[in-house]
Amino acid sequence: MGLFVAGAGYLGLAVAKEFARTSEAPIWLARRCTQSIDWSSLPPTVHPWPCDLLDPHLKLPPGPLSVVFAAGPAQQSLEAYEQVYVKALANLLDTIDKRGHRLERLILVSSTSVFEDIDGVVDESSPTRDDPKTRILLRAEALSREAKGIVFRLAGIYGPGRTRLIDLVLSGKARCHPSRPFGNRIHRDDAARAIVHLLRHRAPPPLVIGVDHAPVELCEVYRWIAKELGLPPPPMSDEADERTKESLRMGARKRCSNALLLSTGYRFVYPTYREGYGALLKSQRQEIS
Repeated sequence: MGLFVAGAGYLGLAVAKEFARTSEAPIWLARRCTQSIDWSSLPPTVHPWPCDLLDPHLKLPPGPLSVVFAAGPAQQSLEAYEQVYVKALANLLDTIDKRGHRLERLILVSSTSVFEDIDGVVDESSPTRDDPKTRILLRAEALSREAKGIVFRLAGIYGPGRTRLIDLVLSGKARCHPSRPFGNRIHRDDAARAIVHLLRHRAPPPLVIGVDHAPVELCEVYRWIAKELGLPPPPMSDEADERTKESLRMGARKRCSNALLLSTGYRFVYPTYREGYGALLKSQRQEIS
């Protein structure tokens, strides 16, 4: 069984590496431009598949396939969301159907941003928001369900190359806001490992939240990072920093639960922000020294 990764970006590349770590099956990375990928850093079982997922004459690799749809819009416009999450996914599934490919498993990478911002714990049964971008994502999820796929709603992804909270603390721009917004997050490597875990699970749930064990107040993470760096804690301020503004806009009180993911047998490499950001800080120190 081959793996077709639609969207060879930050997460898609990590999924390919993780899948190849324990399988000799071929992996195809679908992306319009594959020249920008450092193929020397990837296992030999990983192959480029340059294509436009919107192409009505889209061609796919031969044989039975599992598909991870991890493509994301280049812009934040509604049109860009529609093009990627609905039209590209629909075209891919239509191609699979019309050309007689056997779809072994489908995983659609969605987002916990679709959940309403309730003041408390959110699980897979919690209500969703009613706004234009959420409606587009939910349409994509409906397409996945029709294909008997798995929807994996991921919290904010951080990891190598995504050190925004560390950068805010180092620059002195981090601020603790009186509204005390929460953050939900998952390390990129855990997101990739969980996707591969769900690909191989005998009977995975149709909808799963991907988040670590510690949805906590954003300021708690700031303070922990500052302490690890030997810096003073960020000051309290009514003026929100850029990350806090995003939390306030997208949902500042919800705490997403990973209980269902854990019930499938998945075990985290970075269970909380402390292990995840600790590894990033260690890597940064090694690079400096």
